[in-house]
Amino acid sequence: MTHATYSCDYWYYEKAFNDEQCEKLLNLKKQYQLETATIDQGNIDDNIRKNEIFFTSEEWVYEMIRPYLADANVDANWNFDLNWCEPAQFTEYKNGGHYTWHTDAMAIEQQEKMSKKYKGKIRKISTTVLLSDGDDYEGGDFELINTSSLTPNSEDKIEILKEPAFRKKGTIIFFPSHVFHRVTPIISGVRNSLVFWWLGPPFK
Repeated sequence: MTHATYSCDYWYYEKAFNDEQCEKLLNLKKQYQLETATIDQGNIDDNIRKNEIFFTSEEWVYEMIRPYLADANVDANWNFDLNWCEPAQFTEYKNGGHYTWHTDAMAIEQQEKMSKKYKGKIRKISTTVLLSDGDDYEGGDFELINTSSLTPNSEDKIEILKEPAFRKKGTIIFFPSHVFHRVTPIISGVRNSLVFWWLGPPFK
């Protein structure tokens, strides 16, 4: 049974996928080669990001997510105009793996340099599908920052958002791509996830 919860900066479905569905997604690792994740123009910086990834564009993978995306976009009252999704990113975090605070949003000029498919589009909704149970690893918490707690004064304390469901296998988390988020360092075990970025025309 799925459960939808709303906050101003995210919407999630607790354990939306069962073990069989998660295992099907995990089996993608048998078809692709994991590579060290990079930042910016292909640079490796373990201080910012340390994990291994591969990308997939198999249609059945998108089809598993689209019904939840459609509901979240409406129920969260975002109602974003979406018309494309980038290749999905499978991410594996092992001991010491992490990703510091960042947003997924990029300037349209930066995106268009990556591929012509990005022309006239921006990232609007990001999605994380949890494929490992929280008992299988220590650390590795997925966290977001409440955008209303961000101010120009860097001394102000930010409000960190997280839910117990963010450590449950099969949970799907949606959030606007401009929201800051991170994965805290893995102390032990392995954390697997699948990430999507849904795009559409620039906001007016």
